[in-house]
Amino acid sequence: VASSEEDDERDSSSEDISDDDDEPGELSDSDAVLRKARQSMQDKRLDVVGVHGSFQLGAAQVGLYSAVRLAQASRVRITNREAVPVEVDGEPWLFAKNGEIEI
Repeated sequence: VASSEEDDERDSSSEDISDDDDEPGELSDSDAVLRKARQSMQDKRLDVVGVHGSFQLGAAQVGLYSAVRLAQASRVRITNREAVPVEVDGEPWLFAKNGEIEI
């Protein structure tokens, strides 16, 4: 559970998750704030999580699997080296090779 001091600290830090200098798909400590803050709809932050496949994603949605929590951020940039199927907001689509998404 995050204290108010941690929340103040989080607000003043850089929270861009990018991999300009790193391999695609990897987070560097300088790019991401990896905190165990409580999830909140009011904090205006995205909870970045990872799953191993579509089966785990479906299982997580019904509480049978826990996704790996990677970070919280105000902005997120995702790049990839290969085309991969993804789901965004319940909609499946193909994330093109060398694609980039910024949220």
